[in-house]
Amino acid sequence: MGWFLPVVLLFAAGIAALFFAVAAAHPLWAALIAAALVVRFQLTRRDTLLMNLLLRRPRLGAWYDCHLLLLPASLLLLAAGHPWHALVLQAAAPTAALLPRCGAALRHRSLLRIGWLGWSPEWCATLRRHRIATLLLALGALLLAAVPYWSFIYLGFTALAAVECYTRNEPLALLLLPELESGRLLARKVFEALRNYLLATAPFALAAALLHPRAAWVAALWLAFSTLVLLYAVLAKYALYDPDEPRPVASTVMLFGLIGFLLPPLLPVSLVLLVRYGLRAERNLNRYLHDYSR
Repeated sequence: MGWFLPVVLLFAAGIAALFFAVAAAHPLWAALIAAALVVRFQLTRRDTLLMNLLLRRPRLGAWYDCHLLLLPASLLLLAAGHPWHALVLQAAAPTAALLPRCGAALRHRSLLRIGWLGWSPEWCATLRRHRIATLLLALGALLLAAVPYWSFIYLGFTALAAVECYTRNEPLALLLLPELESGRLLARKVFEALRNYLLATAPFALAAALLHPRAAWVAALWLAFSTLVLLYAVLAKYALYDPDEPRPVASTVMLFGLIGFLLPPLLPVSLVLLVRYGLRAERNLNRYLHDYSR
């Protein structure tokens, strides 16, 4: 896991603390949530066929797995002072192993659908690679929605985090698929970036504006900042786009432009780079796209 291990442990500790708080006040709801998670695990697990081949009694192995998965929840219920709920949960929920999954297909299922993101491969791939980081960012936005001014400052930080969506080059076939010329393709990419970002952050911004109407004027600065950052990220990516390279060349000038959005004295330099990358991106894409102009 490397450096990401502390992040995973911190997230797991937060989930355990949240479950403990729910178990202390509403033990029945906590037990039902834990049981539902185990049932979902049993219905979506991808090693059923392998278990049927390797184990003499695959049902017994699945029953043992369900017991182990429910052990942390049962211990938290016991620590919250509800031993009967823990005992019933540990005794009843492993019946999920009896669900008929003998012929389960080995396929990956994800709650994230690319259609929700406007069929944008950049956003879908990045969110699937960084699911825990996305959850942590959403949790931070939810907590800071109750703090005036800082909520919109934090949302501006999430715009910088969204730049990660444009640090990898997609295959050339995905650029040829829409059958658009370079200018229209860039406009579409910019629209997708703004659409997906605003759809993801609008609920938190709306909550902050309703809770603190006097600080709602900061939303205008947040929208301007986010638009410039995402526009710069898209144009810089395609100005350096090369289908043979998995990542764009992270030049010092490109990084310097991102820093300029954080430091007001350097903002004119970033705006000049924005225009420069816009012209260069259109010329660079003309090397790879066919002439789709009408």
